[in-house]
Amino acid sequence: MYEMLVGSPPFYAHDSMTTCRRILNWRTTLEFPLEANLEACAIDLLKKLLCGVGERLTEHQIKVPVVWASGSLP
Repeated sequence: MYEMLVGSPPFYAHDSMTTCRRILNWRTTLEFPLEANLEACAIDLLKKLLCGVGERLTEHQIKVPVVWASGSLP
């Protein structure tokens, strides 16, 4: 989803070792480029999917209808 909205993978690097490091350090390496012009609700959703297991949306929360105009998820 991140790649479709931003146009590149969230942790891309030219070599696999750096990509792996970026994934492992996602708290500091995950960025949302301004030029992607993402809506606040899209950033909110991505942050709730690309996060620690304890913070991640559950299957039920993902299936609940979302009012996108509100700008945030449950």
